[in-house]
Amino acid sequence: AGAKEVGATRIEISYTKDREGHIFEIKDNGCGMNYTGKKTMPGRLDRFLGLGLSAIVGVESDEFSFNGLGSKLAYQSRRLEIETRFGQYPLYNVIVNEPWESLEHNLLPKPRVSNYPNSDATTGTKIRVVGHPPHRQEKPFTLPEIKDYLLHRSFAGFTKDRENPPSISLSVLGNEEVLQFGF
Repeated sequence: AGAKEVGATRIEISYTKDREGHIFEIKDNGCGMNYTGKKTMPGRLDRFLGLGLSAIVGVESDEFSFNGLGSKLAYQSRRLEIETRFGQYPLYNVIVNEPWESLEHNLLPKPRVSNYPNSDATTGTKIRVVGHPPHRQEKPFTLPEIKDYLLHRSFAGFTKDRENPPSISLSVLGNEEVLQFGF
């Protein structure tokens, strides 16, 4: 969401916890992701869903996605939900049920991709990760814990100068804070 190629001016990160476990949601107003369904010409959504499709294998990548870390973290969950629209492409809705369980059984997770060509949705992406990580059910995370993680281990802590950085809002169990882009 924070990569310059995405072009987001606003990023919203939220965290809640319910009976399904920890729930993280990231929403941006960037360029969105297109889907081709072709391994030889993957779109942005194909690259996100393909665990091995990163710069390491010669596929074009964004500033922060060279290792495919976003999808690897998202797949360590009970369910992954994506809603995205890229330019004039259709709105894509993706659901991946039990991706972590599939991987633990040496199977590839099976995304269910639906498209809505006549949608009036704006460009951008919303990713909802439910039950991350699936084996942890302890107490909810706090705002300081998540803020610390974002600033030290994600794009939010980017240390280079950036023209027009995106605004980042963080909501943790109803407590909200605006984060500055960069550590």
